This record gives sequence, structure tokens and C-alpha cells, in this order.
Amino acid sequence: MKAGKRIAATAVLAVAISIAGVTPASALPKNFFGMATLEPPAPSDLQTMSSIGVESVRLNVYWANVEPTQGARDWTYYDSLIGSMASAGLTPEPVFDGSPQWISQDSYRPPIYSAAQQSAWTRFVTDFAARYGNNGTFWAEHPTVPYRPLTYWEVWNEPSLRQRWGGPPSPSGYITLLRITRRALLQADPHAKVVFAGTFPDPFAVFGMQLTKYLKKIYAHRGARKLFDVLALHPFSATPKQLVNTCRQFRNILNKHGDRRTPLWITEMGWSTSGSDPSPYATTEAGQARDLRRVFTMLIKARRQLRLQLVDWHAWRDFSENPASAFQMGLLRVNGTPKPSFYAYQGVARR
Repeated sequence: MKAGKRIAATAVLAVAISIAGVTPASALPKNFFGMATLEPPAPSDLQTMSSIGVESVRLNVYWANVEPTQGARDWTYYDSLIGSMASAGLTPEPVFDGSPQWISQDSYRPPIYSAAQQSAWTRFVTDFAARYGNNGTFWAEHPTVPYRPLTYWEVWNEPSLRQRWGGPPSPSGYITLLRITRRALLQADPHAKVVFAGTFPDPFAVFGMQLTKYLKKIYAHRGARKLFDVLALHPFSATPKQLVNTCRQFRNILNKHGDRRTPLWITEMGWSTSGSDPSPYATTEAGQARDLRRVFTMLIKARRQLRLQLVDWHAWRDFSENPASAFQMGLLRVNGTPKPSFYAYQGVARR
């Protein structure tokens, strides 16, 4: 086909796609199709993720995996995991989550309650970013590994929940954590971006603080909006429509506080297919696949209005340690066999 005809054919195809209301994956933001994992993924899992269209993988960064004893650093675990992700063509999405026991007996309690804790945290974050961030030493030491530096850094996980904060949620405490973490990241990598922790919007009061109230308290702090570049959500909902409406609600909250340009990420979402515990997110395997297709279609359609840049499905595989849990949201069963949702994800990510 001659060049002119190829261009014309491409233009006709683009118009046809636009009319049909279907957005090709190539038109979406880079790394839009993400995946969260409950257990460290094996290299074979990462290769399979890549084959079905996954572009990025949420990477849980546990301080204790590097420094279980104060002053004794071991990078082996993350060298292997980040190297495997990059080799599979996947971009790691790091989320700092948890303190080692020499900081706190409760691993969910953040290292902000003394000058010594903050200093130790600053050193760890700076060193982690200096190793795996832009122009990090890991990439120089492993020149055969594809260069996929860690650039966006999520700070903690669900801090508005009592359990995940190691006590009553504290917006002012989270501001402190954001501030010292951002400073440490930029010290190592001036191009680093900070992601406000993925947060569950509407927990029962006994479990934590509603995100609308939490964000209002966050924005009450002078300069708060300059401390993060992205806001992440965990908008678990009974239906795809409710999930998208939740995202719209928080887009409006950011807009009202002058954060119109701040993008949204969804770093956890999904529906469960098993478990004896009651859950508003429970469905059948066929229902999970149906809801996955629907929610991605709706999010893609609304992505510009939402300024949505990335969506992580939660999770890759059902959690084997607690088969009764209501959060068996994997694309794979515990034994590794694919559910219908596996093929549904492939269909939306590879179209």
C-alpha cells in the first residue's frame, strides 16, 4: 500500500473508532493498564502479565525487606523483583508501606513520631530512590536489564484507615509523612513524583475516616497540595457505575481545592469471586469478568474528565493464605488457573 493510501486508511480507521466510542489502547496514557499483587509475583507471572497487556505493577516497598536490622542493608530482594519486572517490560509502581520492628512493633505505624524515626526513614527513602530511581545505581550495575526507573512513588497505603495507620487516622500525621518523604525523594532524584496514598473512600467509622473528611483536613494545611503530584484511590464499589461515580466525586473535591491538574490513579479496584466472609463486592466468576469489562469501558470513556492516568486491578491471583477472605479478587485462582476475568482483562488491554 502506498504511503498516501496508508495515511488515508489510518484516518478512516481513527474516525470509525471515534464514532464507535471505542478507544484503542495505544491512545491511552502510558502504563494505564496496571496490576496489584497480594504476594510477590514470580518472573513467570510477570511475563504472563505482560502478554495480556499489563503495563505496570504495583510494587510493595517494605522497609524491613531491605533493613530488618538497623544499619544492615540488603538490596537483594528488590534487585531481583525490580529486575524481573523491567525484564518483562513492566514499569514498577512503588508504594512505601510499613516500618521494621526496630522502628515500631506495629508495622503499620509510620516512622514520624520522633526525630530519630524521621531521620532513619529519610535515609532509607533517599537510598532507595538513589538506587532504583532515575539514573539509579541499580541500572548502572545491571546494564542488560531494560531501563525502567521508578519515578512515581506512592506514600503509604490507606492511611485513613485505623489498621493501616497503626492507630486513629491522622491527616496532620500524614502531611508530616508526605513532607519528609517528598524531601527525601527529591534529594535523590529531582524528577521524582509523589503519589498521595491509595485510600478507601467510605469506611465504617469504626474502621477509619471518610476520605471526604480526611481530604478536607489535608487541604486545611497550608501548602498541602504542593506535597503530592497524583492522588490515588481504592474505590471499591458494588457496581461499576458506583465506582466511576466515586471517582467523579473525588475529582470534584480536588477541583474545588484548586487541584484541577492533579491526576487521579486507581491503585486498587476489583470484585471477589469466592470466600465465605460476606462482602458487598462479591460476585460470580462470570460476574467478575462482566464487571471488569464494564468498569474499564466506563473509566476509559471518562478518563479525560477524571484526569485518570492509571488503573490497577486488584489482584493478580487469589490470596492463598486465607481462602475464606472476601477479597479473592484475582484474575487467577489460588492454583494459578485463569478465571474468565483473565481473558476479559486481556480483551480490554489488548484491543
